[in-house]
Amino acid sequence: MAGAWARVQATEYGGCPPKGSCKDYLSNLVQQLESLNEVMAATDSEKYAKPIEIMQEIPDSPIDDIDSKRESILDIRVQLKSWFSRHPEEVTGLPN
Repeated sequence: MAGAWARVQATEYGGCPPKGSCKDYLSNLVQQLESLNEVMAATDSEKYAKPIEIMQEIPDSPIDDIDSKRESILDIRVQLKSWFSRHPEEVTGLPN
């Protein structure tokens, strides 16, 4: 779990240029989000119900015009970051 979430967080240090295509960046982010989703579902889908619900908004792959989905994809990561910041024990497995 921690590794999958760390890979999603690491995508924050890349990024899209203000203008122009960021297809590779967004494709990687979607791949990392899908991987995290799989880990959470396999680990405990009830415990991770809210983040799994958030990730229902991930566009279906392959995404022909991924740039048009930029804001919604980035918003998913923001929502997940907010949830995990309120539930750090869910990443580490350690109690608060």
